Amino acid sequence: MFTTNSDDSEAYYQKLSRAKYFVTIANRVGQAACDSASMGCLVIGNNKSKLHNLICHPDCLMGGDFKIKDVIDLITKIESDSDYYDMLMLNQNKNLQKYGVGYDMDMFKKAVKLKRSK
Repeated sequence: MFTTNSDDSEAYYQKLSRAKYFVTIANRVGQAACDSASMGCLVIGNNKSKLHNLICHPDCLMGGDFKIKDVIDLITKIESDSDYYDMLMLNQNKNLQKYGVGYDMDMFKKAVKLKRSK
């Protein structure tokens, strides 16, 4: 039987709440990018990931044969211009609201309407 630490989730979200960036360059399906964006981290993702393409600004998507240096260079560029950072965050938050909240709510509303019409 698996045992887990009951504080795992709390510790995870506390760490996320202290981070400014979340770099997720693997092309995997998972919740971490959305969790990070919802906690206020600017997500730097992989352009091959459908989820990353939905929430990240195109400038925050890494593609091709990128290296750690490319990620560091991007963060350095973002850190040097607070207006640029603000624009990236505004875009990410808009996308998170659209695809992480609005889309789901629209689906629920349509399902309720369909169910009530029968």
